[in-house]
Amino acid sequence: MSRRVLGAVLLGAGGVLALVGTLLDLYRLEGPAGAPPGTSFTLTAWRIAFEAGAGGGPVPRTPQWGYALVPAGGLAVLGAVLQFRSPVLAAVGRFAAVAGFGALAATTWSVHTTVTTLFGGAFPPAGYADRLGPGLWAFAAACPVLLAGALLVQEWPRRVPVPAGAAVHRVDGDDDTPPFGIPVPTDLPSRPGEGRPPSEGNPSTVE
Repeated sequence: MSRRVLGAVLLGAGGVLALVGTLLDLYRLEGPAGAPPGTSFTLTAWRIAFEAGAGGGPVPRTPQWGYALVPAGGLAVLGAVLQFRSPVLAAVGRFAAVAGFGALAATTWSVHTTVTTLFGGAFPPAGYADRLGPGLWAFAAACPVLLAGALLVQEWPRRVPVPAGAAVHRVDGDDDTPPFGIPVPTDLPSRPGEGRPPSEGNPSTVE
């Protein structure tokens, strides 16, 4: 498997993993038995969902990270597909792969910072249990996969080979052909009529 093919496979896998993570929980809080409704909830990349039986009060607004995560995963998948197209489209795919990784890494950091800030420290209260959801772990796993894929599909500058001098090959035993050029005769045959005595302009003189 070539480096480009391996990079495309990693880009596709990381992109799909990021897209799947948008459908999973990012954070889960569970209250004890007999807790009042509305104390247990699940945080996703799109909204916060309270348990059944919660009152009809206003639902707190949360950052909707899905609007950044879906394009990030889509760019990664697009970059993987374009690696098998024309050279121009492959170059576009390399930029898409880098952009997808950057968007995913930044959004994953935002999700982690928000969750740890809101629900870290002394949270949760006594008797409650909380946990990070599989969606956050999916984003964390997709980041290094996308990074490896984006690096593998890049065309790094190749080292320019040092030009070598011209090589001259001579075949042993070939005395008729010199190593440089072809043999040139130096003793040319005389033309007809050369070397005859002059006829002193008498056209009737026959030798």
